[in-house]
Amino acid sequence: MVTNSGPSDVTGAVISDSFPASFTGVAYTATQGGGASGFTATGTGNISETVTMPAGSSVTYKAAGKISSSATGTLSDTATVTAPSGVTDSNPANNSATDTDTITVKADLKVTVTDGKTATIPGAKDTYTIVVTNAGPSNVTGAAVSDSFPDTFTGVTFTATSSTGASGFTATGTGNISDTVALPASSHITYKAKGTISSSATGTLSETATVTAPSGVTDPNLANNSATDTDTL
Repeated sequence: MVTNSGPSDVTGAVISDSFPASFTGVAYTATQGGGASGFTATGTGNISETVTMPAGSSVTYKAAGKISSSATGTLSDTATVTAPSGVTDSNPANNSATDTDTITVKADLKVTVTDGKTATIPGAKDTYTIVVTNAGPSNVTGAAVSDSFPDTFTGVTFTATSSTGASGFTATGTGNISDTVALPASSHITYKAKGTISSSATGTLSETATVTAPSGVTDPNLANNSATDTDTL
């Protein structure tokens, strides 16, 4: 809110707000009280206006946008009003105001695992599909993906792919999976693990994959950070 506390009317006051780069897609509206004029009633992007403000008048802006999914640290926005030449402002200290918020990185990391069946045969080959997803809203760097395959699932080889910007995973490997990855919001990594079920295996075959958020990232749903596929032998 920009206010002229008087006692004189002012013509040519400059209002500006250059929003931080991490506050995106900004759209704003402006309304007045007390007869202020010259402002943009609806607009997008930064605010830069030259207005007329009678004594006691005000202009109220409401700016809506989205915080970048890669934002970290703090989010600071500063608005200013500047008196025109020839006008003495009795209190320049209140011509600028800043709002600062601490950014809490939050991301719903989740994993699924399946071999597409509920029963299998000792000695048979099998393939597990493991999908690790960041459902957002924030990007995550340093998520840990792990899968220690059961001893009765032997000769394991795996591949991993992503078409959505994830990185840091092992594209081809053998044995257990242990990757530290970067997962932008809405990205995923798909692992395909192939092996042979031991011919002496009995009972059930259970395979568990996990994804863990790094320190400093809040995961609102820890229940989907681990998934298990179990087959009857």
